[in-house]
Amino acid sequence: MTINENNKKNILLLMPTIQRGGIENNLVYLTEFFIKKNYNCYLLTSYISREIKAKLNNKLKIVKPINYLKFNFKNSRYNDAINCFIGLFKFKNIENLKILSFQNHFLSVIGSKFIKKKIILRIANHPTGAVKFFQKKINYEFKLFLKNTIYRFADAIICNSNETKNYFKDKKFNNRLLCIYNPVKFIISREKFNKKKDFFLTVGRLEKQKNVFGIILAFEKIIKIYPNFKLVVIGNGSQEKILKNYVLKKKLKKNVKFINFQNPNKYLKRCKALILNSLFEGLPNILLEAQKFNAPIISTSCSSGPKEILKNGKFGILTPVNNVNKLYTNILKLNENYNFYFKKTFEAKKNLYRFNFENQCNKYLKLITKI
Repeated sequence: MTINENNKKNILLLMPTIQRGGIENNLVYLTEFFIKKNYNCYLLTSYISREIKAKLNNKLKIVKPINYLKFNFKNSRYNDAINCFIGLFKFKNIENLKILSFQNHFLSVIGSKFIKKKIILRIANHPTGAVKFFQKKINYEFKLFLKNTIYRFADAIICNSNETKNYFKDKKFNNRLLCIYNPVKFIISREKFNKKKDFFLTVGRLEKQKNVFGIILAFEKIIKIYPNFKLVVIGNGSQEKILKNYVLKKKLKKNVKFINFQNPNKYLKRCKALILNSLFEGLPNILLEAQKFNAPIISTSCSSGPKEILKNGKFGILTPVNNVNKLYTNILKLNENYNFYFKKTFEAKKNLYRFNFENQCNKYLKLITKI
C-alpha cells in the first residue's frame, strides 16, 4: 500500500496492539475529536480488537502494515511493534504530518527520526512501574536507561498525571512536557444509586499489574468475618486461569464471581465499593467511572494516577501497594464507616470537571498545533 495523500492537517496515531481497556478508550475519544476538528487522521496498528474497531469513527483511515517480520516472541506485541516500525516508512511523503504515539515509544521515536516527522509520546503508565515490578534489577536499570535516553528525542511528552510529569522534570528532560488528564465523557446523573451492602467490585485486565490476586487474598480473610460478602471480578487476561483455580481450590466460588470483560456501569451503580489494587497505573479511568456512580473507592496509592483522582485520600481510601493485610483492614474500615465514605462520593462527583472531555482534548490540539 502506498500513501501519498497530503493535507494541511495530518495526524498519525501509532498503536501497534489495540485490545480493550482505558488506553483504547482514549484512542477512540481522541480520534473522534481530531476528525471533528477537520484533521486527516490515520491509525497505524498491527492488531485491533473488533470491539474497539466498531467504536472508531468511520472517517479514520486504519493502516495495517504487512507482516514483514515474524519472530517467535512469547508476546505477540513485539512483532506488532516491529512491523509498525517498518510500516512508518509509508508515511514519509505526507506533508505536515504529526505522530502521536500510544505504545512502544522506543521504536516510534527512532522511526520518526528516519522519516523526519515530529512525534509526541503519550505516556500511559508511570515510567518505572512496568519495569520495577516485573524485571530483574539489571533488566530494570537497562530498560529505565533506554527510556530516559530515547524519550529525550521526542518533540513532546504528554503525561496523564502530574506525578509522571514530575518524574521527567526531575530527570531534567528538555522536551515540551505536559500533564493532560485522560479525556473522559461524562453525563453526570442525579439518580440515587441503590448500593448493595455485601457486593464489592473490581474491574480491569486480569494481568499481574492489576494484582487481583491480592484482592482475593484479602477477601479470603474478609469472609471469615462476613461470610455473605461477595467480590465480583470483571475482566479477562493471562491471569484468569490462575485466579479461577485458586478460587476453586480455596472453595471461594460462592463469594468470588468472575464476569467476562463488559461495560461495568450496571455493577458500579449497585456495588458497595470499587477496589483497585494495581501495582502501577497511569490515570485509571475506572476510578472516574466509579465516582460518576457514587461508588466508594479503595485504591492503592501506586504511581501515578490514583492519588490525584482521589485527592490524596479526600475522595476515597488509599492503601499501600502490594500489601494484603492493609487492604484487608481498609475493607473492614470502609465497611464499618460506610456512611462516612459514601458521603465522600458526592464531593468526588462534583470534582469530575477536572477531566472534562473538551478541555483535555483541546490541550492535545494546542500542543499538536505548536510543535
